[in-house]
Amino acid sequence: MRTAHENNQKRSGIIHSPKHSFRWLRVFSGIFFFLSIIGYLFSVNRNAVAGYSLRTVEKRITELSSEAQKLRIQEAQLRSFYGIEELSERLGMIPLRDVTVIDEYDPVAYR
Repeated sequence: MRTAHENNQKRSGIIHSPKHSFRWLRVFSGIFFFLSIIGYLFSVNRNAVAGYSLRTVEKRITELSSEAQKLRIQEAQLRSFYGIEELSERLGMIPLRDVTVIDEYDPVAYR
């Protein structure tokens, strides 16, 4: 005796064989596999770009750190008394021999 489902299949002329079902399973598996590969390649590419950007930023940080160190050394040299003395000689200034301090309360300072 046949079931109602088998009778409906026979009347409509469509008979679903197990081979037909496995064909769809293989097609969907292939599509899923293909999309998985595309997703993987996209992920690897994104990570490579991020790695390159990271290396570029790290290189720039190293360059700026070295430049900052050079500027700190230059600042210390310019602030030192030796730097001021050397600069005054280049500008043609002569060193003072005697220093005279004028007291603002001295009556001579008011004249």
